[in-house]
Amino acid sequence: MVYEHMAKSWGFMVSTACLFPKVLVDTTNSKIIITGELVINIDGGLPQSHLVPNQICFILTLNGGQVTNWEAYWNNADPVMLQALATVSTALKVAKGDFFVIEHNFKTGRADEWWGKYG
Repeated sequence: MVYEHMAKSWGFMVSTACLFPKVLVDTTNSKIIITGELVINIDGGLPQSHLVPNQICFILTLNGGQVTNWEAYWNNADPVMLQALATVSTALKVAKGDFFVIEHNFKTGRADEWWGKYG
């Protein structure tokens, strides 16, 4: 589920991810909370590696045994992650000969507002 969500957002920049989770199941409130350190390799599919560790929290809401909502929180302004994204964005621009932009809404700081576009 995590990989599917990332692939639909800015996940194309990430080739691998490794989560070291702690899981809390709240049966009274139908929630599953997953916290821990997520280490991602930001490479944009290029032969380079930028390992970025970041603390993360996922909150899954259940209804009838099915996940009906998924929230994810991490530090969107992490300087190591931002530098890796900028480095890979530049490398993609050079490798593909296209203009490549990574944009982020710093006003809201939401992870789902990362996107790449070619122009």
